[in-house]
Amino acid sequence: MKKALLLVLAAALLCSCSSLVELGDVDHYAITGDFTFAYEQYQRQEKDIRNSQGDLVCSLDLGMLAYASGAYAEAARSLETASRLIDSLYTISISQSLGTYLFNDNVRLYQGEDFESVYANVFSALSYLKLREPEDALVEIRASIEKQSLLKSRYLEEVQRLDQLSLSKGYSFYTNPQSSRFSSSALSYYLGMVIARAQKDYSTFEYCQGAVDKAYSSQVLLYPNKPAFLAQEAFSYAKGQARLNAVAFTGLAPEKIEVKEAMDLPGGWFGIIAYPELQRRPDMIASVVVSLDNGISFRLERLESLTDIALDTFSYKRETYITKTILRTLGRDVAANVFLGLSNDDDLREAGLGGLLYMVGSLFKLGGLVSEQADVRSSHYFPSTAWAGGITLNEGSYTARISFYSAVGTLIDTRVEKLEVKAGNVNLIQALSYL
Repeated sequence: MKKALLLVLAAALLCSCSSLVELGDVDHYAITGDFTFAYEQYQRQEKDIRNSQGDLVCSLDLGMLAYASGAYAEAARSLETASRLIDSLYTISISQSLGTYLFNDNVRLYQGEDFESVYANVFSALSYLKLREPEDALVEIRASIEKQSLLKSRYLEEVQRLDQLSLSKGYSFYTNPQSSRFSSSALSYYLGMVIARAQKDYSTFEYCQGAVDKAYSSQVLLYPNKPAFLAQEAFSYAKGQARLNAVAFTGLAPEKIEVKEAMDLPGGWFGIIAYPELQRRPDMIASVVVSLDNGISFRLERLESLTDIALDTFSYKRETYITKTILRTLGRDVAANVFLGLSNDDDLREAGLGGLLYMVGSLFKLGGLVSEQADVRSSHYFPSTAWAGGITLNEGSYTARISFYSAVGTLIDTRVEKLEVKAGNVNLIQALSYL
């Protein structure tokens, strides 16, 4: 019985769970603009993706692909499900917490990254606007804003828990907190401003307008250039006129990759630590132009880099991932030394367990070099850059062409949208290209 338990424990500690998923066909359809095919292909793979990446990743991906394909009710539903999952998974169960320190992060349910939490609400709000439900959209915007205010405190709680665990195990190292530059999303407040104007809610409009200005003045590394069109945004316009706003999204947000490094251990042995990093993905779009059928056109300006915010908020948490992988590596080494020490016990050797204990201890030593695996689960279809702009028009019906250009001025993607511009409406063009 003892031999069986030892073998089971050794096998468990040496196992590693894969969090990789193959999305080549989905990616192809999404990048080439066949959003409906991408959404349908993802649904065909949904069962396998849920098994490998979990419910949260599936909900985020399905939500974004539904949004891209124009299935806005499904998008709002999936993204709201994702938002609820993130909230419920914030407090990990004791058993899952222990599991992440003993094995690796892949044994726990994926909790989501901070940028995924913030933008799940934003794109849920955009979906509600497409459904002409501005009240629900504003609820989602407010939820996104509230999450932004909690990011730092939640991170510090995690750091404190890790440091307490390190201290309880007698280790002398601590998590090295990084300073995050991100505190508020200009995109969230911009959308809040547009919705509040349509609802004739001056106090909310004024608050959001001031928050947009503050986002640019207080986070200059994330927001280096304030768009000029923002100075023309007003609460009301002349009779018979209305403000038309536009928001476009391009590229793909960063993807997770695994980083592995060697680590010296007591006694002259070494281990391997593995942790996730976010890696930028190329964004081919350099400019976006909206052309109306009345001959008027206007260029959109960069409003927010979702990629920069994702990288910034991730770096804020990066040290916690590194601390956990170090704790796991040290823990395995301690366990290995315990088994190796017990293998020399005369009573255990006489009972025929010496060789087994030595084998288990050796497996811990060698297995530590291959069993540590970073958790590279993440959503796949948030965009990289948000563009925005606005123009004051006479009320009426318009057809808008949204054109996406490369750095050398080549037209590489287009979208067409028909709209009714009217005072009191949320007159917002939305477009997305993953190029």
